[in-house]
Amino acid sequence: MNFARDLYAPEQDRAAILGDLQQLARGETLTTEREICYVTKDGGRAWVRRDKTSRRLPNGNVVNILHDITETRRLRQKARAQERQAAQAKADLAAEKHAMETLTRRLTQVPGMVYDFELNTTTGKTSFPYVSAACAALYGKTPDEMRDASVAVSMLHKDDLEGYTGSMR
Repeated sequence: MNFARDLYAPEQDRAAILGDLQQLARGETLTTEREICYVTKDGGRAWVRRDKTSRRLPNGNVVNILHDITETRRLRQKARAQERQAAQAKADLAAEKHAMETLTRRLTQVPGMVYDFELNTTTGKTSFPYVSAACAALYGKTPDEMRDASVAVSMLHKDDLEGYTGSMR
């Protein structure tokens, strides 16, 4: 059996591991710590960290001190993935903020009032979630005052009120 080929993975680590085994076979002590991925019987991966004190004993046996770091590596990978997600979310938020600032800047240049109108079909309640600052020049009200659509409805001309309420049905 070729230990470096049959027991270790991934492939890119096999040459280094084989070199370590050859160094031990010559009776030399390994002086470097190494993280090694073993293939388990079920085909999974188990990661260990080999201490730098590996050596071959006079009787031919090899002494290695291995620490199971599978969970540590899994947690590190999870943390890196979360860091990438957080960085992406931060970038997305910055892009959204920039887009909103650009839109707001452009809306202030539009002649007339710009608004977003909502009708709750269950309750019949109407509102303006967004009202541009131009409402002050048209209605003498602030955007916050105009969010409740009943304020705007109360300012409708009596001849327009029937058409407005009919359109809400």
